[in-house]
Amino acid sequence: KALLAAGDVRKAGQEDVRGVSATRYSGTVDVAELTGRNSALDPEQLAALKEQLSAAGVTTQTVDIWVDRNDLLVKKTERGETAGGAFSSTVFYSDYGTKVAVEKPPAADTVDFKEILKQRGTDPS
Repeated sequence: KALLAAGDVRKAGQEDVRGVSATRYSGTVDVAELTGRNSALDPEQLAALKEQLSAAGVTTQTVDIWVDRNDLLVKKTERGETAGGAFSSTVFYSDYGTKVAVEKPPAADTVDFKEILKQRGTDPS
C-alpha cells in the first residue's frame, strides 16, 4: 500500500508468476518518499539513507510488483538511474510462513553497500 501511495503506480493486469496468479502493478515512485513511508529506521538512520540516495543520484525508479490473492508480494522488479549508471533488480518471494535457519556469513563473504557505490564512482558519504 505504501508503494501505491508513493508515486504514479497503477494496476497493470493479471499474470502468472511461477505458477501463482498475481495482480501486477507498475509505475514510477519517488524513492525518498517511499523510503520514509515504509521504513523501520529511526529518524537519524532515515535521514542518512535519504542523503546516501541523493548522493547516488537516485530520485525516482520504475517499479513493478506482483501481488497474490492474499496480498502477498510474489515478484518485484526495480529499474532506475544513479550517478554511476543504470541499475535493475528482480526479486521473487515465496514460502511465506516457512521456518528457516539463518547463519551470519563470514565477514569475508559480505560487502558494504557504500563500498559498491564508491566502486561505481558515487560517493555515498
